[in-house]
Amino acid sequence: HADNDHKWINFGQEDDGTYKLVCSICNGVKKVDSLSGYTYVAYGACEGNHYPYAGNMMAVASYGTKDYYKCKYCRYVAPFYDIVNQNYTRTYYSTSLHKCSNTVSGLQYFYYENHTFVNNQCTGCGFLHTHTYSPLYVYYNNYYHGRFCSCGEVDLRAHSIRQSEIVDNKARCLGCNRMLDLSEDFALSVMSLITQVSVNGSYVLPSGIVVLVDEDVQAYMDGTLVFYHPDNLPTTQ
Repeated sequence: HADNDHKWINFGQEDDGTYKLVCSICNGVKKVDSLSGYTYVAYGACEGNHYPYAGNMMAVASYGTKDYYKCKYCRYVAPFYDIVNQNYTRTYYSTSLHKCSNTVSGLQYFYYENHTFVNNQCTGCGFLHTHTYSPLYVYYNNYYHGRFCSCGEVDLRAHSIRQSEIVDNKARCLGCNRMLDLSEDFALSVMSLITQVSVNGSYVLPSGIVVLVDEDVQAYMDGTLVFYHPDNLPTTQ
């Protein structure tokens, strides 16, 4: 912790007239000529009552599912056999965080952690999140563009281009408007690996980039275009 976070215990006045302050968190020792301007508690104010429910203890570390604790008013540190199990409740705090509160009597504290989503629901606090993506796709990398949600989730989609617009192995993506260099993708050794084609002749490169003939553009944008393995193309009458 920083200097402003010390929790001082006043051990009283020393023989040389100074006051001895000890931090109950880090055990740092400070001697001062005056207590003016310091916030502190008196040494021994716990009166030896070190049961957690008495309110004199504070959690200082954890191991596994248990908390170590020590006294706020003296040097007492709970022995290993006395440490207690944590008992957390998790409640919604923001679209990216929930609040974890330890409810053990006398050892109440809290911290924040990121949501963990499964099927858009946080496994910790139960928050059901509906992603609100930005309206436009933006370039993400050589193969994908994406829309971003305020929670940090990214909706990635493969680049798509019109076959009729390819010039010198370059074409502009229909989704993010980025000019793509497809030189490596169009190498003969790569083209031989194509396994997804449409009836009209559109295909998906091994990198995932979709090359569309003009007849398929609208169906692809609508999400209705079907790709087949070249060996399984339906026959047309």
